[in-house]
Amino acid sequence: MSYEQKKNMCSCGSMEIVYDAGDGIDPWGRYRWYASYTCMQCGMSTEIDGGGTDVIEVIDGLPEEVRTFIIQKDGEWQLGVDVSKEVKYFLMSKIFQGIEKDFGSTIALSGTFMQMQWVKNQMLEKGLKEEKIKIWRS
Repeated sequence: MSYEQKKNMCSCGSMEIVYDAGDGIDPWGRYRWYASYTCMQCGMSTEIDGGGTDVIEVIDGLPEEVRTFIIQKDGEWQLGVDVSKEVKYFLMSKIFQGIEKDFGSTIALSGTFMQMQWVKNQMLEKGLKEEKIKIWRS
């Protein structure tokens, strides 16, 4: 039996696992994600969740398996912002703390819709005008 098969097996031995995952923004503006596993044979359920309050936690903290599932279900989304050099450095220092990446004059990210919405909200809070921020499905 392969690792992939064992990973998708319940402790009762059943491979009839129902998996669900999603993400959102809670009422306090924090990004949250969840994943749940339910065995159809014995009924055992497992749920994990997480989230973040900074861009590194939101973009990089989402487990790849959860990210892939959400994107397969809801599509991959991109966020783009066309900004001047001055605004770019302001955003880099205030929102993208710790990310050493040159975005050129356009900041572009991809991920789940809710990840992109959370980043957009952060940009709006820092004073960027909404018409400068675009979110679109890949």
